[in-house]
Amino acid sequence: MLTIVIPTRNRPHFLPRLLSYYREQSFAPTIVFADSSDSDSVDKNKEVIAGIGSTLKIEHRIYDPEESYVSKITDSLATIRTPFTALGADDDFFVPKGLERAVQFLMEQSDYVLAHGEAVAFELESGAVFGQITKVNPYNQRSIDEPTSTARLHDHFANYSTTYYSVHRTEQLYENFVKRIKTKTDLAFGELVPTGLSVIQGKVRKLDGLYMARQDFAAKEYEVMDVLDWIATPGWGEQYERFRDCLAAELHQRDQIELHEGRNLIKEVFARYLSTELMPVQNQRAPSDRLRRSLRTIPGARQVWRRLRPLNPKVNREINLPALLRSSSIYHAEFMPIYRAITTPPKDLRGALGGLSG
Repeated sequence: MLTIVIPTRNRPHFLPRLLSYYREQSFAPTIVFADSSDSDSVDKNKEVIAGIGSTLKIEHRIYDPEESYVSKITDSLATIRTPFTALGADDDFFVPKGLERAVQFLMEQSDYVLAHGEAVAFELESGAVFGQITKVNPYNQRSIDEPTSTARLHDHFANYSTTYYSVHRTEQLYENFVKRIKTKTDLAFGELVPTGLSVIQGKVRKLDGLYMARQDFAAKEYEVMDVLDWIATPGWGEQYERFRDCLAAELHQRDQIELHEGRNLIKEVFARYLSTELMPVQNQRAPSDRLRRSLRTIPGARQVWRRLRPLNPKVNREINLPALLRSSSIYHAEFMPIYRAITTPPKDLRGALGGLSG
């Protein structure tokens, strides 16, 4: 019923941690690794997968190191025959029961296209692969239950959280990634395209129970572009137009909304998104000439920016490390296998990599 697609590149130390966890959980879904690593890392990944044996269903798809992230995911999705798919990362953990709840819900609710549950983000000492967890915080996942595509778009972009890690209907996910490739957009717009398409296509439900744990890094492996730098990059306006037109075409196809009306709607909802993203910048510094020029490219953005205030969602007090380690926590039973996988290296896979110190 379900396949997990996990892109990976030159991070073989994460696979033993992840696969030993899924082995302990008797994980039933097929795991597809979309691997664009260099040859040395590919060989190490092969050793780890071989060391796991036949206890897990694993497909190791090897791509050229120059293959783009979105291209190798799209190619992998084209081969999947299960009705549902989840996209993961090699440093994250899905809770099997959380995936089961999401699949069951989507099977019963045809007007929903995505489902997920409660998610957490954790950090380790010095960003290691194994070690003591130093911090656990909620990782924002939401329901988007409005009955119309336009209302869902407004909700999604005004209160943005990614839908990347949800359980998807495979056919829709594949088609949305194909459309993402056609837009030829950067990573930021490239995320917004499939998430926007999904909420046009149907509702999103956050279910009770722990669904996944994502590793966060105090020292980022790559620099995240400042939103002002993003909107000031050459060609940004052209990329925005391709993003806008893609979503407007989906609105036209799904709800027979005229293309010019769809474009105006996307301008409006994206202005809300951009204004919310810019709010922390407003609190730190006065708007620059560059910002003013950029805001003029999105009709209504400055007005919306002035009106919006930072959102203050209720904090889930169950999502912190001391609470999760208490047996009374509603998430304790599903969190502890993840905790053990993170804090205790798998002895039987250490030899494949000559040690897993981090």
